[in-house]
Amino acid sequence: MRTWRNQLSPAEVSRQQTRLRRLRLGVLGWLVATAVILICRSTGLLPIPIGQQLALHLLAALFLLGLYLLTHFNLNLRFRDPSLTLPHLLFGVFIALWVISHAGEVRPILLLLFSMVMLYGIFRLRAAAYYGLALTVSSGLALLVAYEILTDSLSRPLKLVSLEVVIFAIVMFWTAFIGTYVSRLRQSLHQRNRELEEASRRLKHLAHHDELTGMVNRRRLLTLLEQAQQKGTPFSVAMFDLDHFKRINDRYGHGVGDEVLAEFARRVERELRGEDQSVRIDDSITEMGRFGGEEFLALFPDTDLEGALRATERVRRRIQEAPFATSAGPVQCTTSAGVAESRAGEPLKCLLTRADQALYEAKFDGRDRIKSEPPGSPEGAD
Repeated sequence: MRTWRNQLSPAEVSRQQTRLRRLRLGVLGWLVATAVILICRSTGLLPIPIGQQLALHLLAALFLLGLYLLTHFNLNLRFRDPSLTLPHLLFGVFIALWVISHAGEVRPILLLLFSMVMLYGIFRLRAAAYYGLALTVSSGLALLVAYEILTDSLSRPLKLVSLEVVIFAIVMFWTAFIGTYVSRLRQSLHQRNRELEEASRRLKHLAHHDELTGMVNRRRLLTLLEQAQQKGTPFSVAMFDLDHFKRINDRYGHGVGDEVLAEFARRVERELRGEDQSVRIDDSITEMGRFGGEEFLALFPDTDLEGALRATERVRRRIQEAPFATSAGPVQCTTSAGVAESRAGEPLKCLLTRADQALYEAKFDGRDRIKSEPPGSPEGAD
């Protein structure tokens, strides 16, 4: 039994809607079968008493209403197969067998109703259930004929009826074979669609994120900078660089270098955004991304230079506080950073140049430190 929850995920809601659409298609099949029965009865070849026929239609209507209510109120999710396809089909088999037991001469025609039952199974049934349904239908007809033989109520030659049962069984099992094949194709197509959706989602993610660190990439950072600039309020940026990163690559190899970059990104994310990814700097969520190589850029929306310097200093201490665990053992790392605050009407290129120049000064002064241009200093003072 599956756990039923009132709050469904968007994917489950979509599946429920699909199940309701299939149920409506099943109702249409019942209406077609009802029309066939009424036509046969109007010719006088289907002598079903009117009371029994009305009871039959009422029973079918109540059953379908029950399926609809179960699905509509999500109660079907309590069952192993939420589509309830097999119970639906077994009920249809029971009704069809009851009808053909009264059919007489039109029985060969009404046997076609079982094809409608079998075709509906394409939507959900797997091979075992499909062949089991074919066996149930064929056995039901064989038992009905056996009863007629025992009660001496068989109205047609035994040889003809026996041939009818054999051919009917062959057709039912062939229908099950084809239905199973189509069902497998449908499942395969569904799986491929899911894989394509996942690949598409991953490509969209990679278009704006760095694959190694999971951070946003240079392209996305530039877009965010443009959006911050268009907002018209002051913001700040910090350009980070891992100190002596080339030595790490030369000593341990680029694989360990990648591990260091990934760990650096994790530490920075935890420090700037917090463990719950919601810590704010001056009431604005900080965005951090890989700008290229071992350089990273932090964007502090609605944050002045002083606020950005405090946040950047926390990052520097977090990187310095403990060696990075790598496959080659602990690797001690430090970082330097340059911080700059935006100026009204200033191109982004100039802002990034000022941050990069401050980063250069931090490295020139001994690394493992933060530098910034004093607020309001004239452009070109770098």
